[in-house]
Amino acid sequence: MKINSILLKNCINNSSDIKVLLKNKNINRLLSNIDAKKIIKVNSHLIHKKDITLIEQFIFNLDNYISFIKSLLNISPLQTRYIIDLTLDNKYNKILLSDVYFYDNKDYYINEFKKLFMYKYIKNVNKLKKYINIDKLDFDSLILKLNYNKNKAHFYFEDISKNLPYYIDIIDYLENTSNIWLYEKVTLLVPFFFSFVKYPCSTNLFNTLFTEFMCNLHSVTTSFVVKHNFLTM
Repeated sequence: MKINSILLKNCINNSSDIKVLLKNKNINRLLSNIDAKKIIKVNSHLIHKKDITLIEQFIFNLDNYISFIKSLLNISPLQTRYIIDLTLDNKYNKILLSDVYFYDNKDYYINEFKKLFMYKYIKNVNKLKKYINIDKLDFDSLILKLNYNKNKAHFYFEDISKNLPYYIDIIDYLENTSNIWLYEKVTLLVPFFFSFVKYPCSTNLFNTLFTEFMCNLHSVTTSFVVKHNFLTM
């Protein structure tokens, strides 16, 4: 079955992105080595009503990976695609060729997708720790940081070894500005608590201020809501 005919199917949500990502050398290499005759058993008929070929499985898995990352990143579509492209070049991309059908074991795929996404970031952090103060974040915390930095989020996934001094300066700056932002959000609440302790009768005022504070954190919680929707759909 030709790739283009698979991309036109209703079950594929990111056809234009996949066409671009198939130019990725490692992904193209995986695709070129696929056994076109291999069949993947489909037990859950939520999307596919019958067994599919390994090529269909590959495209379907790539499509689900793209959807998973898109549901989390609140940044521009082009930059999201670029970050996805950067994260595909590592040993965990073998998940795209798994014999397990996506909806037969969705939790397994989500865990592997996270490993695929995190690999370049962890590799870069391990290098940077020798030069700057940087914490290795878990998946959820990294998503928050990327959504805060937005236009500069891709720096965490590029090959920093090509120009290490440049990336040290950039990422050190991003780390410091992110920490300042989080500190400011948290410290905003401290005066509210002291006010409430000093003037216990001003409950309504405290509630008003607390509500305002929570509204300021709306952008942070949004990414978790979107993620929950994807994981439970």
